[in-house]
Formats: sequence, C-alpha cells, structure tokens
Amino acid sequence: MTRRPPAEIPEDHRRAPHLFQGITDGGQEFDLQVGTVRRRAGSSQLVQAHVRAMSRGRPITNDDLYQDETEIVLFIRNRQRVDIRLNPGNTYSVGHRTARSLRAIVTEVLDRFEPKPPSGMAP
Repeated sequence: MTRRPPAEIPEDHRRAPHLFQGITDGGQEFDLQVGTVRRRAGSSQLVQAHVRAMSRGRPITNDDLYQDETEIVLFIRNRQRVDIRLNPGNTYSVGHRTARSLRAIVTEVLDRFEPKPPSGMAP
C-alpha cells in the first residue's frame, strides 16, 4: 500500500478507511486507524442501565454492561501512539486541542511531532 499525504485524510471519521497509511512532506510516516471497540460501560452508564431494566421489570443483560465506542488512533512511526477522542457534536480532540475535522486534528498533531533540524547549528 502506498503512503498518502495528510491532505487526503477525510474530514469525518465515518468516511475514513479502517487504516490510512500516510507520510508528511518532511518524511514522517504515520498510520491512522479508525474502528469500533466494545468496552465495559462506566459507572454512570451502569446505573442508567439498571434503572431502565428495573422500569421494564427485567434484569440487566450483557448488552447493558458493554457499549460500542469509536476508537481513533494515530501511530507516528518511531515516536508514539496518540489517541484521538471523538466528542459529542462530532468534534475531535487530543489533550486540550480541539478541531472540527479529523484531518485538522491529525495535521496539528503531526506538525507537533515533525522532526526539527538541530538548533544552534551554523549554516
């Protein structure tokens, strides 16, 4: 599979392929993975599931204990793994940085990890 530039990343995670392999202009290779994982529900979701089950007069089922979540992960070659959080309202965030498009947040993270030339070197 050929590596593509970050400009070809879709704006929305729903249109992104499961695996996007890319390379920046500076030669930094990266992999963007988008998928759905099944995770155990948090405490507040468990309480809500219990209340719903009790109102129906039924016990909690296995489906109430787990929920599907979208997982977006950026692997920067020879650097690290960066988890991109999908917020309500379809915005994306990494740490305190937020963007409206997947392409914008990935580009911002890649710029932060782009190899820099050594400082203090005289030309």
